[in-house]
Formats: sequence, structure tokens, C-alpha cells
Amino acid sequence: MKEKIQKIMSLLNYWFDNVMRPDGMKHFIVSICLTKALDPFMPFIYVFIVVLSILIAKELVCDKKMELGTSDPRDLLWGTMGMLMGVF
Repeated sequence: MKEKIQKIMSLLNYWFDNVMRPDGMKHFIVSICLTKALDPFMPFIYVFIVVLSILIAKELVCDKKMELGTSDPRDLLWGTMGMLMGVF
């Protein structure tokens, strides 16, 4: 049993450190929160447009043009995944 728990912990550590990374996790969580906050006030298509616009603007303007962070397409992917999770 102890070996199974260690194997699961090792897999989870690998997933969060190498696949998702802390920055991707932030994009995921913030987009879930944005989607949940906007969902009661407007139809899904508008929520999708607003949240996706914010995600793209953050990557292109803040990270790439203003050089306030690292522009990474995976951040946009994790933000989109968070937005989809926020709807359901």
C-alpha cells in the first residue's frame, strides 16, 4: 500500500511540476474564477469571448510586448482548459 501511495505522489509531483507548472496552474485557476464570476450575468458565448480575450491580451500585451513575464502558448492552453472547467 505504501508503495502505491508513493507511486501516485511521484506521478502527481511530475504532473504539477513538469506538465502543468505553477504558472499554468495560475492561468487555470484564474480562468475558472473569471468564468464562474461572469457566467450568471451573460450567455456562454460572451463569457468565452471575454475570458479568451483577457487570456490572449495577457499573453500578447503583458508578457510579450511589455516583457512583464514569459509568453508561453501553454499558458493560453491551460487558461482555455480552466475556462471550460468553469462552465461545467
